[in-house]
This record gives sequence, C-alpha cells and structure tokens, in this order.
Amino acid sequence: FAIPKKIKGEHRFFLQLIRDADKLDIWRVFSEFFEQPEGERSSVAGLDFPDRPECSPEVLDRVANGEIVRLSLARTLNDFKLVQLSWVHDLTFPESFRIADERNAIHGIAKSLPDTEGVRRAVQAVLRHVEEMRDMMSPRRVEGA
Repeated sequence: FAIPKKIKGEHRFFLQLIRDADKLDIWRVFSEFFEQPEGERSSVAGLDFPDRPECSPEVLDRVANGEIVRLSLARTLNDFKLVQLSWVHDLTFPESFRIADERNAIHGIAKSLPDTEGVRRAVQAVLRHVEEMRDMMSPRRVEGA
C-alpha cells in the first residue's frame, strides 16, 4: 500500500510519519513475538503461515535486491518475516532508521530466521540500507555537507 501521489504537503508528511511509526511498532511487537517459544505463539499473529524452515527464493532475492516484498509472495512464516524486513525500503525519515537501529528492530526479527547463505545476504542488504539511511542524518554528515 502506497500513499497516493495526489496527497501532498502537510497531509503527506503526517501520513509518512504515521507509517514510519507503525512499522517501528510492528517490528517491536514481532521481535517479541518471535522470541516466544513456538508452542506459546498464536498462529493468527503469523497470519497462519506454516512455520517451516525454508524461505522462498523469490522473496530472498527481492529482499537482497532492496525491494519491498508484497505479502502475496509469502508462503511460509519465514517469508512473512522477510516481508517485514523489506519494509525498511518504505521508511521515509532518517530518524526512523536511527530508531530502528537503536532498538535492534531488524536484528530481533532476523535472528529468528534460518542461518542460510540466502538469509544472510538478504539481512545484510537490509542492515546496510538502515545504516546508510541512518547515517544521512549523522552530525558528521551534516557538518560536512
């Protein structure tokens, strides 16, 4: 879901702000959710995706290539986690990246994924994007601008 192009100015600003805050909150909630023992998790929160160890190659590739992944591509709970990680490419404000980094939002979800080459590549792409965007507002960058 994207904000329609016709929405401009202050309305667009506040919609972007709310969307960033929503993603930060969702990442916090799901980081906590995935830390719970498997038997204590509600399958509804995971949208009833099967909790299998694999990840879909297309989802992994899209995340690794810096794309926002549509939920319709998810086939497993791990795909759903990757969809959530891909949302970093939909954040608007550098401060949102700083907060995500500070809260370890990405790491919280990423550590619940299987340790495979494809997952490592996708997670590294997400973390690299967060770091680059976070650093856009660092004092060094502002002073050197």
